[in-house]
Amino acid sequence: MPVNDPSISPLEQRPDCPGPELMAAYIDGRRLWWGGRRRLEKHFADCDRCFTLLRDIMDFRESEAGQEVPDAATDPSSRFVVMPAARRVPRMAWLGVGGFATMAAALLVAFVLRGPADGPGPALDPLIAALGTQRVTDARLAAFPHGPRPEVFRSTEPDASVPAISLEARGAAVRIQEEAGTTSSAGARHAAGVSRLISGDIDTAITDLQHAATAEPANATYLSDLSAALLTRGIRRQTQEDFQEALKRADEALTKDAGHPEALFNRALALESLGQKDAARAAWEAYLKADATSAWSAEARQHLASSR
Repeated sequence: MPVNDPSISPLEQRPDCPGPELMAAYIDGRRLWWGGRRRLEKHFADCDRCFTLLRDIMDFRESEAGQEVPDAATDPSSRFVVMPAARRVPRMAWLGVGGFATMAAALLVAFVLRGPADGPGPALDPLIAALGTQRVTDARLAAFPHGPRPEVFRSTEPDASVPAISLEARGAAVRIQEEAGTTSSAGARHAAGVSRLISGDIDTAITDLQHAATAEPANATYLSDLSAALLTRGIRRQTQEDFQEALKRADEALTKDAGHPEALFNRALALESLGQKDAARAAWEAYLKADATSAWSAEARQHLASSR
């Protein structure tokens, strides 16, 4: 958006502005997908609209708690994004902007009624580190790095063998599941579900991930990881119902965050698994528009080439 164009309101919504759910997740400090927090902060630094809303909502919450709020313009340690003074707009300016005011009001009501957010649950970082670049699924899980596609043993038996993981990774998965048993938070159920998927207990993993997605229906990462688990079961057991449900969950994730890379990848994989070649090609092309350089994009190009 041009900075000095007088015909454009500094509070005009841009196509890439995050929705209330993502802003709420950022403000509450909830775990976002890999790189998501950095991406949001870059947007806040460049968008007067979202910066103003972010600051005013956080000011409101701090004032309700009786705390002084640091000035983001002068305090480098502030958790607010520092934006050049020339690009700042008056605080509470959103009160006079229709759509912006509606979004701000919705956020304020949610924060006042909900109170403190649940904690993020047990961290997946130890499992991610222990697993390294090993993959146990063709689908894409949030925050896990790219690795070679696994050799999949297809079977209709629930206890069919799954790719073996290291003792370190298995121990990390067990610890996450034990910690998840001490809390009912959505973050804990999500982490437990992902760890169970990694260790091969796919049915229980799907149950955990469904609980997490139901508890926080606006969380695109929870929906995308549920899609990944359904794809994993569908690929191993060749069940069309799982592929259809995986597509539905990936679509839901993309309504929350249209650029969510894992959801874009999983959606394309679901369409491919359902044999919808034209739709799958379009989905892989959409993924490559969002990610043209990573190792995941190279794999997406392989899928795209094989669909022709």
